[in-house]
Amino acid sequence: MSLKEKFSIRDKGENRIYMDDDGKIFLHPVGEKPFHIGVIYTLPDGKLVYLKFEDERHIPRNSSLKKPWGIYLHILRRVDFVKYITHRYSYYIDSERALNCGEFLTFDTSWIDTKIYVPVDLWIKRGRKKYKKAA
Repeated sequence: MSLKEKFSIRDKGENRIYMDDDGKIFLHPVGEKPFHIGVIYTLPDGKLVYLKFEDERHIPRNSSLKKPWGIYLHILRRVDFVKYITHRYSYYIDSERALNCGEFLTFDTSWIDTKIYVPVDLWIKRGRKKYKKAA
């Protein structure tokens, strides 16, 4: 199965997630324009990583969990690792840990936009290098 086939996902309402030729992942709700939700890349050992650029201001604060990142469940089940990059940090978690430690805020996990929420303190967090602007 090709990566494009692996990441071609539809739910019961015909909403879908798909990958383009460059590895970009899109969420396409029925009746709306598709929007970019991340990238899939392959490590040298063949493992798959879902990469997403996020803003720490978007960490939900109204859940029962302590500051969780949300991960699309249907993507998480198809990759080995997840990496979120913000302006200040890179966050890493392996999929198995995320699936075991995360929580759902819904009971119906069949919809394409279902997310599993994993507290930030369970992720590996690394500072990002700051570069000086060219003169």
